[in-house]
Amino acid sequence: MGLEEKYSAGAVALVGMFFGFLLAGSCGCGFGALLNYESQQYPDMHEEKLVVDGMSAEDFIKFLKSVDATNIVHSKGYWNGEVVSAITADFMDYVYFFEAGEFVKRMEVRRDEITPQVHPFIKMVHMNGSYGAFLVAENIEYKGGRIAQVILLGNNPPLDYALIHLGTIVKKHGGMNDPFVGGEDLADGVYLSARSDTGEIWSKAYLITFKDQSPRVEVVFRSELAKCSCFEDWMAGTDGREVFDMTVH
Repeated sequence: MGLEEKYSAGAVALVGMFFGFLLAGSCGCGFGALLNYESQQYPDMHEEKLVVDGMSAEDFIKFLKSVDATNIVHSKGYWNGEVVSAITADFMDYVYFFEAGEFVKRMEVRRDEITPQVHPFIKMVHMNGSYGAFLVAENIEYKGGRIAQVILLGNNPPLDYALIHLGTIVKKHGGMNDPFVGGEDLADGVYLSARSDTGEIWSKAYLITFKDQSPRVEVVFRSELAKCSCFEDWMAGTDGREVFDMTVH
């Protein structure tokens, strides 16, 4: 079964985030128009059978372009002195991880069958000597509720996956579009904000921290993020992925 067949129901439903870790590239661091999805399409591939071993990150991106994948996101960071990165795209089932440009592992995106990811935002993060990614998309649900997810790998990660339940937050703010995720150390916490379905910036921001390997979400004032020029640029209308120098194809 190809992705197009597998996600046909989802397509109908969609219409209507070690030591010395730093982000690769500058913060670069607002109210902008929300994205429309008219140009999105299912990549023409059988992802469950895809062999990526031996591919570089750049080769993988070229492949995704050749199968007409949209919103291909390539997020980079540093871990143990090497560039690490993660790649995913609209409607894809996996996040693909690379170290020094070479493929190392892919990890499944946790979601319900009818909500393949759309407009993915993936931020390199770290915790307790392991690195990974904080993934949030504008539509992903798991067991019927909106989520973000942390995927970790590296040196004996304390966990592989952590799901952050956002259903109540998304409902309160009238949607979650163009997400902003500030920070990369999960022990200290990362900040989450977004725009409503009509484009307004959320009135509150949220700090996501980990205690005993479990995520905790607390409300914070937006002023806590204002000290970062990244957040200011995002508020002024710059796409959250562009703010953090993610390459989007």
